[in-house]
Amino acid sequence: YELSVNSSSDEDYEKISENLSEYKPKIPSCVKIVMPKVGCQNGGLDWRKVRKIIYEKLDSIAFSVIIARI
Repeated sequence: YELSVNSSSDEDYEKISENLSEYKPKIPSCVKIVMPKVGCQNGGLDWRKVRKIIYEKLDSIAFSVIIARI
């Protein structure tokens, strides 16, 4: 699943939220998730907002998120 965005608008945050909701059922419990700062480097999104969305959407599964610097 690609969660990339092209600009920094509220619509982009919503798209990330929707994609994570769609992806969540496919993630097994107790996993590590490695991802870049989705949409924040080239997309210009605020990492604090994106991080909050990630944890809100994936809160019910035991996981850790490792943020990779690319």
